[in-house]
Amino acid sequence: VQTIPESHLDRLHGWLEQGGRLLALQDPESDSNLNDLLQKWGLRVSGRNVLDPRVNINGSPIFLKTDTYSDHPVVGDFNSRLPTAFARASSVSHFETGEGRLYHQELITTGQSSYAMDENGRREPGPYPLAAASWLRRQEAEFDIETRVVAVGDSDFISNAYLAQNANRNFFLNTLAWLGREEELITIRSDPLAGQVITLTPAVRNEVLWIVLSPALLVLIAGVVILSRRRGR
Repeated sequence: VQTIPESHLDRLHGWLEQGGRLLALQDPESDSNLNDLLQKWGLRVSGRNVLDPRVNINGSPIFLKTDTYSDHPVVGDFNSRLPTAFARASSVSHFETGEGRLYHQELITTGQSSYAMDENGRREPGPYPLAAASWLRRQEAEFDIETRVVAVGDSDFISNAYLAQNANRNFFLNTLAWLGREEELITIRSDPLAGQVITLTPAVRNEVLWIVLSPALLVLIAGVVILSRRRGR
């Protein structure tokens, strides 16, 4: 990942200072200077992979699935039946900057079984926030100016491969609605059955495979038996 030119960062800084909104997505291990922009707003993407050997997609610890949400408006109505899926996600920290009007809050957090690796290869146990928001409101003249920023430690969660996963679409659209100060658009949408993704555990996948293959195997075995008897006559 290429770094953002300083001139572009300056423009983004100016945009946010004037009440702009920003959705920042950064994958783990990406060599980006996005934090130079985010840290003023109390956010930082660590760049380290978060793993979870227990709660994941298809048994792979780097493909995270979590249903731990805060009470922030973006995810306040989400629950355990609406997990969000991430492909190789990085933790996102939120912190005080000394600006008293700046508020910050995590949105989605991993479970207790998650961990990240430090520089020495040691495990640092979670949970870890994977997405966080910050906002700052101030008044100039007769106008309220509010800057809103959301940082997510993964960009693949809105790709075609993951957008149909459970709460991903709702999380993405709700984030855009909150950034645009269109809170009335924040909701849990009823997804049609078409295009939905069913995530199976390895054990369930094996059972489904046997269910599908068993009739064909029985027919094949019966054919071999009948053919053998005919040749024996």
